[in-house]
Amino acid sequence: MSDDKVGKTLLKALESMQAHGREREDKRQKEVWKNIEAPCTLTDTLVNLKKHELDQVRKNLDLKNLSTLKKGELARELVQLIPSQFEHVLYILDKERYDIIKEARNNSGATIVDNTFPFRKVESLRDYGILFPGVHKNQYVLSMPSELITVFDQLDGNEIQNIVERNTEWIRLTQGLLYYYGVMDLYAVIDKVAELTGQKVAVSEFINVISHSKNYYRQLSFSSFGLKHQKVLNAEEIITEQEKRQDMNYYPFTKKQLMAAGEMGYVDRSQAMNNFTQFLTDYYDLPNDELNEIAIQIMYMIKKDNKLEMLIQFLESKLEMPSAAFVNQLMRKLMELHNNTPMWVLKGNAPRDLSPIEHEHLHPEPSGSDKESNVIPIRKNTKVGRNEPCICGSGKKYKKCCGK
Repeated sequence: MSDDKVGKTLLKALESMQAHGREREDKRQKEVWKNIEAPCTLTDTLVNLKKHELDQVRKNLDLKNLSTLKKGELARELVQLIPSQFEHVLYILDKERYDIIKEARNNSGATIVDNTFPFRKVESLRDYGILFPGVHKNQYVLSMPSELITVFDQLDGNEIQNIVERNTEWIRLTQGLLYYYGVMDLYAVIDKVAELTGQKVAVSEFINVISHSKNYYRQLSFSSFGLKHQKVLNAEEIITEQEKRQDMNYYPFTKKQLMAAGEMGYVDRSQAMNNFTQFLTDYYDLPNDELNEIAIQIMYMIKKDNKLEMLIQFLESKLEMPSAAFVNQLMRKLMELHNNTPMWVLKGNAPRDLSPIEHEHLHPEPSGSDKESNVIPIRKNTKVGRNEPCICGSGKKYKKCCGK
């Protein structure tokens, strides 16, 4: 078979896989967004969940001695147990999740959502037995069981609201620290959060709040090294590089900076980043969401200490490159951005803050003959397939890395 036929065969297979993936996702959405009452009842909603979904509720609420029950038996047990566990759930919530529950309570048991609300958040709320997705009066809603509305009315007040505010700070600060540092020892995070809030942080409570937030926000995870940002692929590598710099302090970000960086989809809009995105908008007609996505991916590639060639290759997978002269202008913008971006291996410091010798070591210059001619050759513009190796060099599939 010729290379051309092989290529067409592979393309067809890829298209078939993508179509199958879309069908699976459509089926999953249809299963979730069924007609529902608002407010609903625990009995009506739980009997419609699958066994593995009921098991997830059981695990999240840390309910013991129920794992051997069949679906119907487990559903009946959960109807009795979820209201008694609701207070514990409220104690791990942050403001975003609390506000969704409050809105449901104040809106006849339903929070209206649109198609921009992430599906993982819908599943996370359902998996605690708090809010259940469905269609009510031709609108997508998260419906709150009437049994929980009663319990919420009894519990809601200053104490719960103060804990929610505390949890919000803990989660945002932790996500912000990992945004800038990549990997941190758990107790170092706790000490830093205590310092920034001026409040003592109970270790067990902190771990409980953070561990129950990770499935909702998908910003961090626990590892053998402590906590790491979700984009960190090799925590040991970052720790090793950080330990090489014993004389370098972690960059002292302010509480305000860390709280901002802890927001979903945050991009540090430095002057260098603004120059980079302005350069792209001068040459390309890019929708804001696509421009923002490119900025986020480039920023994380720099945080991971990817070389300049990798950054260019990533952009070539997204954009047409009109000329070698254009690529060189782009390269200068990327070098400026690299030198002004806080990096994980540098403990949140930017290369501009380093000594000349260390800066030279990190400088993302092209290698070999390209370096000498100061020209990076333009590759044929091709979109990276979701199942192809990621161009950032992580070794993962594109869909599991920069294509997330």
